[in-house]
Amino acid sequence: MSTHTKPTRERILDAAELLFEQHGFETTSTRQIAEAAEANSAAPNFHFTSKENLVKEVFRRRMEPLVEKRLELLQKVLDASRKPDVGAIYDSFVSPLVELRKSSNKNEQAFLSLLARNTLAPRKEFIELLEMELADYVNAYVKALSLALPHLTRATVRTRFDLSMATIARAFNHPKAKVDKEARTFILAGLAAD
Repeated sequence: MSTHTKPTRERILDAAELLFEQHGFETTSTRQIAEAAEANSAAPNFHFTSKENLVKEVFRRRMEPLVEKRLELLQKVLDASRKPDVGAIYDSFVSPLVELRKSSNKNEQAFLSLLARNTLAPRKEFIELLEMELADYVNAYVKALSLALPHLTRATVRTRFDLSMATIARAFNHPKAKVDKEARTFILAGLAAD
């Protein structure tokens, strides 16, 4: 009889998230993940079929609620005005990250670190997740920013959004960064520049 309160699949995801953050994707084996999850050594492959799919699922399980929250906040900004405020759009993107950063959950902290690293130097699995499953989310932000910044082409807005994401990732990857102040001021100036 198992004494675990979480299903094996969840324990594997939790263990993988922590080990990937601590040791990197390449150096973490599925055997190490299974051991940390107190699961059979074949369990990661049984549940995810490959290490690449496990990596995707580590991102997916936290990205989906993060994206949902961001889009909910973005919709409130868009509902409030025909020409949305760039600062309010930025806040809808960053505030869910700030909330995660305040969490005492070690897995959520590990995810933030993985997210920051993979925004700066993305893995194939992360790019596939963004391009195939989360493209509408990125496009929603680009569209909102285009409404707020009508003097810029959509291509320019997309480039500046991508640069903003990298700056946010860098700020969140720095333990003493004041994301709510320095990064916000810098990013808003960069987004709106002529």
